Amino acid sequence: MQTSDRQAQQSIEFMSKPGRPHALVGDLNVFEGPAAVCKQPPNNTSLGFLRRAGYVDAWPTVNGAAEGYTGMINRAGCGAPEGYVWKRIDYGWSKGLTPVGMKRFGVVPVGEAAPSDHLGIIVEYAIPR
Repeated sequence: MQTSDRQAQQSIEFMSKPGRPHALVGDLNVFEGPAAVCKQPPNNTSLGFLRRAGYVDAWPTVNGAAEGYTGMINRAGCGAPEGYVWKRIDYGWSKGLTPVGMKRFGVVPVGEAAPSDHLGIIVEYAIPR
């Protein structure tokens, strides 16, 4: 079992409090896809644990199939155009909370100095009543 699979399972166990909505937002260092990108293989197993446990991925929920890459800014030889972010590794997952908005910030033109090698994310959730 991959370390990231084990971490996904442990995260779900930690967050499993019946009847309490919660969110997991952050850099998970996992991206999915059909093939290696910039010499890095995708991980198509770890996020499946969250899906099977009933967690909702905010980006596709509110942005559909729109590209949602968040890393790695200005990496030599990577991205299209070169230097553009090329993998989605920052997420907002929730259970019992409905995502109503998700956007990226810290976006800079390719080749310009950036505050991080990732774009930031902001996720907005509807508060259950």
